[in-house]
Amino acid sequence: MSATETIETTTGTNGKVYAVAALREAFEWVQDSSNWKNPINRIVVGTVDELERVNEAVIFFTGAGTRQEILSPTIGTPSRGARDVRVFTVRVTAPGYYKTCGA
Repeated sequence: MSATETIETTTGTNGKVYAVAALREAFEWVQDSSNWKNPINRIVVGTVDELERVNEAVIFFTGAGTRQEILSPTIGTPSRGARDVRVFTVRVTAPGYYKTCGA
């Protein structure tokens, strides 16, 4: 990256600043593969930080937060490569863009 390039950021509802690219990656982890505007219903394995970022990503792209139901705590390496060993298997659901925005 050159000195003149900037990274697009946004502040989440939790007050943390996120790179939009990081939110896009988190959203792609849980979005419906046939249409990103559809409802979300995915089972994922992640750390508390990763799951928080997923929630902020879904809010950023669809306008609605997620419901995250812990299915089981897991000890080991999270699926996204973070070093934190406190990981959870979680069902992530959200209404999606169409329902949230009335489209």
